[in-house]
Amino acid sequence: MAGSATTAWLVAAQTFTPVVRDFTGPGSSSTTVPAGATSVTIQVWGGGGGGGGSNTAASFAGGGGGAGAYTILTRSLTGADAGITINYTVANVSTGGADTTTGTAGTGTGNKSSTVTATGLSSGNISITSNGGAGGTGGSGTSEGTGGLGGTTSGGGAGSANGQDGSPGNVSIGGDGGISDTGTISNTGYGDGGAGSDGFSGGAGLTGGGGRVYMRFT
Repeated sequence: MAGSATTAWLVAAQTFTPVVRDFTGPGSSSTTVPAGATSVTIQVWGGGGGGGGSNTAASFAGGGGGAGAYTILTRSLTGADAGITINYTVANVSTGGADTTTGTAGTGTGNKSSTVTATGLSSGNISITSNGGAGGTGGSGTSEGTGGLGGTTSGGGAGSANGQDGSPGNVSIGGDGGISDTGTISNTGYGDGGAGSDGFSGGAGLTGGGGRVYMRFT
């Protein structure tokens, strides 16, 4: 039976068409390894932090949110891996901090991570975490907000990268949000930090980009 199963997998592998599974909506779920796949490349983005609010009376702007980390991992697959469950969590967006005319404006939310795990694969278990960026802090009556730190990565391979830090605000202009690594695909916005609120016009800091989990089976 083992020989028959191996033969069937080899036949499936020879005719296998690459399968892409791209998850961008927030939340947790799972998928399975398709029959005939010989490898999988997984790319994971943590969520970007929200931008800080501003003190409009003093015109001190908010800091930008940090970017989410980017993690990439490639693993070989065999016929025994077909049907094995891969669990994943996609980070939600992070909201910006509210502005104020007195005291210190709101800090953006952040630190929202995306993860991928799998056990029982022939090449070993998978445990990926792309941590989310921190929110930028709000401007106060005496100083601008600071940028949020970028998220950190774990469980990946070469090419993985921590998220870029957000930049501080200044007297009038909100800090820029950090930019997440684009990976090997077009990844506009996912994992990017939100900009801080402008010190003159006010309004809340901008929302940080949500996470993403992208799998390509070949």
